[in-house]
Amino acid sequence: MEIKKLRAELFSLNREWRLAPNNRSQNLQQFGGLNEESEEIRKIKKVQSFFRGWLCRRRWKQIVIEYINSPHAESMRKRNR
Repeated sequence: MEIKKLRAELFSLNREWRLAPNNRSQNLQQFGGLNEESEEIRKIKKVQSFFRGWLCRRRWKQIVIEYINSPHAESMRKRNR
């Protein structure tokens, strides 16, 4: 549930950012210039990268567990005894 909430929030922020090109210059002025803005973007990218890695590891773990419990894996274990 938490992942879905974060994902929805991220998509809505991205949509707002894309739809408001005039706000970009205002946002740059608010943040004090391009350097601070890029620092903010770097932080966001770092969090996104961590989140993607976590989701990927979680999914692979699920795939492995599903295979271990599958009939095919069971037959391979019996064959190799």
